[in-house]
Amino acid sequence: MKLIDLALRHCRLLFDVAVPVRCAACGVHGDQVCTSCRRSLAARPLLVRSEGGDIPRVSALGPHCGALRVAVLGLKYRNRLDAAVILGGILGRKLSMTYDCVVPVPLHDRRLAIRGYNQAEAIARGIARTSARDVVTDALVRVRPTHAQSSLALAERAENVANAFALGRTAVRLRDRRVLLVDDVVTTGATVGACAQALREAGIGALHVAALAIRL
Repeated sequence: MKLIDLALRHCRLLFDVAVPVRCAACGVHGDQVCTSCRRSLAARPLLVRSEGGDIPRVSALGPHCGALRVAVLGLKYRNRLDAAVILGGILGRKLSMTYDCVVPVPLHDRRLAIRGYNQAEAIARGIARTSARDVVTDALVRVRPTHAQSSLALAERAENVANAFALGRTAVRLRDRRVLLVDDVVTTGATVGACAQALREAGIGALHVAALAIRL
């Protein structure tokens, strides 16, 4: 039995070398997001969290669990940028609101230097491709480093991101425009709420928020 297990393990390793790409959601070989997962995500209704106080209304592909959670973690920590664009495209085709430009939630320069990319920007580019809209980077900047929201208690998250965002050098492009703010995951909404506060100072016409997942 051990020899059979060893042989199967070697076969899997050889297959990984020959066909290294796995679906970001389910792990099957062959594509960044497999056909089955694309169809499943495209078929499910959007998960919508209503606006509350300073927290904008959020539309997402689904709850932060199962295969969608696995995909989001892959985008954030495993450099799955191609998958991020694909998932953003699936989300973009399901959105019904009208917007003029797409703005990703920014990372602080220190974290961006460590990670090497902003997964929210990749998702935003996938969404923008479905609507032929511009992705406006540097309109919003994170002016101070913050702790990872997932590492904090719910009550601490608003304080963590308070005054963490400000308008950047391209914010002038947002005046009177309908903005779609994009993040990978929304939990309490503290981050998108803080971003919204900064964006309204740019004189935007309207604000919508989209994410791949909402943590319930």
